Amino acid sequence: MNRKLISNQELASSLLIFKIKLKQLLARDGLTQKELAKKVGLSEATINNYVMGRRLPKDSTLRNIAKVFSIPLHVLLGQDRTTQLFLQSKSEEHMYSNFANTYHIDPLLAVSYFKRHMY
Repeated sequence: MNRKLISNQELASSLLIFKIKLKQLLARDGLTQKELAKKVGLSEATINNYVMGRRLPKDSTLRNIAKVFSIPLHVLLGQDRTTQLFLQSKSEEHMYSNFANTYHIDPLLAVSYFKRHMY
C-alpha cells in the first residue's frame, strides 16, 4: 500500500477497516495481541497500535499478518466483496440519513412522491 498516494480520508478509512478486521480475526482465532506479536516478530505495543487504529503496518507486516490468519491480503485490508458491499450499504444509509435531517422528510417518501408526480 503506497501511503503517499492516498488522501487523509482514505487513510482514515483504511485504518478503521484494518482495525476492525484485525479485532475480528484475533477473536476468531482466539489469539491475544501478545501471541500475534510473537508470531509476526513485533512488539505487543506495535500490535496494540494496529488494534487501536493508530497505525497501519508496513506492507511486509501486512503480508505476515495475513499469513498468520491464513487469509488473502485483500481480505485483511477490507477490499473483499463482502466488506465493500457492507461499506456501500452503510454509505447509502448515511446518505439517506443526511437527506432526512437536511430536508426534514423521509427520503423514501420524497422518492415516492417524485415518481408519482413526475412520471
